[in-house]
Amino acid sequence: MKKVALCLGAFLLVACANIPNLEKNEKISNISNISIKNSSQDFDLTFHSEKWWLVLNDSSLNHLIELVLKNNKSLQIAKLNIKKSEEAINLSKSSKNLDISFRSGLTRVETRENPLKNLTGKDNYSLYNIGLQTSYEFDLFDKFDNSIKEKEYQKIAVDASSKLAELTLEYQTFKLYAYYLYLNEERSNLEDRKALLEKLYSMEKIGVEIGKSLEDNVLVIKEMLVGVNILLNKNEENINLVKNNLYLLVGTTSSIEVDNILNNTKNKDFKKLSSKIIIPSSVQSDIIINRPNVQYYLALIEAQDSKIKSLKANFYPSFSITGLLSYKSLKLSDLISPKNLVGIISPSIHLPILDSGRIKSTYKIAGIDYNIFVEEYNNEILNSYKDINEKLIQYNSAKNINIESEKLLKIRDEQLTRSKKRFEIGLGTEKAYITEKYNYLATKLEDSQNNLMLFNTKIDFLNSIGGAYSPKN
Repeated sequence: MKKVALCLGAFLLVACANIPNLEKNEKISNISNISIKNSSQDFDLTFHSEKWWLVLNDSSLNHLIELVLKNNKSLQIAKLNIKKSEEAINLSKSSKNLDISFRSGLTRVETRENPLKNLTGKDNYSLYNIGLQTSYEFDLFDKFDNSIKEKEYQKIAVDASSKLAELTLEYQTFKLYAYYLYLNEERSNLEDRKALLEKLYSMEKIGVEIGKSLEDNVLVIKEMLVGVNILLNKNEENINLVKNNLYLLVGTTSSIEVDNILNNTKNKDFKKLSSKIIIPSSVQSDIIINRPNVQYYLALIEAQDSKIKSLKANFYPSFSITGLLSYKSLKLSDLISPKNLVGIISPSIHLPILDSGRIKSTYKIAGIDYNIFVEEYNNEILNSYKDINEKLIQYNSAKNINIESEKLLKIRDEQLTRSKKRFEIGLGTEKAYITEKYNYLATKLEDSQNNLMLFNTKIDFLNSIGGAYSPKN
């Protein structure tokens, strides 16, 4: 017994010396806050990552996002993957349990040239058996515990992936909703411009008939009417495309619920909704760390670290014990009898000698995979910074363009006011006033387009940080 213990001790020392030394890459740890230039928001803010859209206080948007999250097919697949990962944990935990199996069988033995013929007196005989077999492997080096941890971290990664899918759908829905609100305003603007052109067209036709206008003026207005009609048709097409995309997000080809939600937005001002989105003076580093795409790779790193620890146990001996309790008899009728009860307990030691090359390679591959996950995590951190900074650059650019656009709209508004006064006191013609009003509406639509661009950069920024801000109460 002493010699056996010495041999095992010597083998353990050899196994320890035989374990390859894995070089682990370092994760980016020095993550600083991102400062935002030219921001007017400098009050205390609260960041919301869960149900962030509620801070905007828009009931139609709330209903639309909730409808998408409830019915989207991609999210249903994500939920099934979460269930699958939970069962993987249960399966891994079962490896630590005592394995008990029921066994029964019939063995046919030929005895012509066998000494057993002297016992049975026959050329062959049948041996019946029924019983229970149990086995248990001792987890002395935490192989099974680390395997369970690996599955638990993999589930965290699946959860993060599901959360990322949710966020993506939420922002897609928000962007489509914002565009739909803009399209409502665009249609109203185009219909007003069409009405003005039709009035100008009638005035010019009358002018031609009485010799106070030219046919060329009629053709110019007619051309402008055709252009507005084309824009109205394009507007209708875009509205249908938005609806179709929303139908797809809720997992159907048409949806009365979506239609009802959108029909209640006719008089909503998308600029007012855009103004509720707060751009902070800085983005805290913990917001970047807690982004689902970053959390996904962190979980994969931890899962791989646990896998390495589990694989490390393969370099050491494994100890198990097997027990068998069964009935054995030559006669089926006499099988279940105390005299035929047989019990065996068999301890065993497995020494990984001949397959050490395979164990080494598997262990090294796991180490390489760990470094791959670390570098993917580092890359995701850098991309997160890049993404946020790009969205901020785009936001600041859109904000500056919007400021200039509002200045131009104010000039047009003043010109329209002056033209209206001239018309009312008889110093200007109705035609001049209608023309000025048409120009104002055209400038107003351009301003709305710039506002939509600003709105989209705000939504993209929220998407890059994975949430939204609200003032602290």
